[in-house]
Amino acid sequence: MRVVSIFIGTFKLILVFDNGEYRLLDIKQFLKNDDMGKLAEIRDDIDMFQTATVDRNSGTVVWKNGVDFDHEILYRSTIDLVDLLGHVVEEKVDSEETDEKKKGLSKGEGEGGK
Repeated sequence: MRVVSIFIGTFKLILVFDNGEYRLLDIKQFLKNDDMGKLAEIRDDIDMFQTATVDRNSGTVVWKNGVDFDHEILYRSTIDLVDLLGHVVEEKVDSEETDEKKKGLSKGEGEGGK
């Protein structure tokens, strides 16, 4: 899968791949073991991190300091936003259902006790 577009956040990128997937890359987590040099520079320097662009020829992300990663490594190192957001939505729905059951249980107990 090749990267076709990116959205830049604070040390996070949303990568859009040519298969239509939107995937999240947390650069601090991705490069957590790289303590020196150009890799640490994009991990620790927000100005350098935000120079990220898409190289259309290679289908990957490149930074002004010359760092780039194979697009397959980026794909495998990212989280699908549908999975991430679906998990968040499921947790919210489960929480709301639990709250509704608690409220319903309270009402039922109150009505049954009359």
